[in-house]
Amino acid sequence: MHELDKQLPHFDSDNQHFRCFAHILNLGVQDLLKTLALHSETDNKGQEQQYEDNEDETEEDEEYAPNIADSRTAITKLRSISSKIKRSEILKRKFQSACEAAGVPSNLNPILDCPTRWNSTHDMIGFGLKVRTGINILCTSVTELNDFQITDSEWQILEKIHKFLINFKLLSTKLGGEKYVTLPLVIVSFNPLLDKIESMVKQLDEKPNRSEVD
Repeated sequence: MHELDKQLPHFDSDNQHFRCFAHILNLGVQDLLKTLALHSETDNKGQEQQYEDNEDETEEDEEYAPNIADSRTAITKLRSISSKIKRSEILKRKFQSACEAAGVPSNLNPILDCPTRWNSTHDMIGFGLKVRTGINILCTSVTELNDFQITDSEWQILEKIHKFLINFKLLSTKLGGEKYVTLPLVIVSFNPLLDKIESMVKQLDEKPNRSEVD
């Protein structure tokens, strides 16, 4: 930005610097999950440095996947399960066998979310929902994973979170484009997102006989 100061005499890098809105959106989602007690302040701190400069899933990711053991919420349970599977060849084979027995895709690698990888929580939950039955079988049959068994109501919570986060993923993907100017899209993109959030909140507020999941 300071280079623009030199090239554009009227440009003020301190007051005319626009931060990356897609990044801000990602921070907002993380803060929202913390507010809803679906994330904790310490979630993924160990992952942040490891994945900071790497946006792609690689074998190296699996080698350095942190050994998470957190069973407080549906998301932290799923994260712990994914982490343990990624770290253990034995658990990987057992997971594949469980998925085959459940009739769900057995060739999917667990996805572990990370604060610096946009939309990774949405992707991790999406992975979990695809192989839900396999995960349930694995957690029931492997003593090490018994404490991370995800209940039916927690799976329902994950389904709702996944559906809610898709709006943020679509927007951050659009704002993260590299082949077109994205700044003009910010306002016109954020307004529909806010409208959707307000609509969802209103529907929940007006819903009779709301369940614990709601």
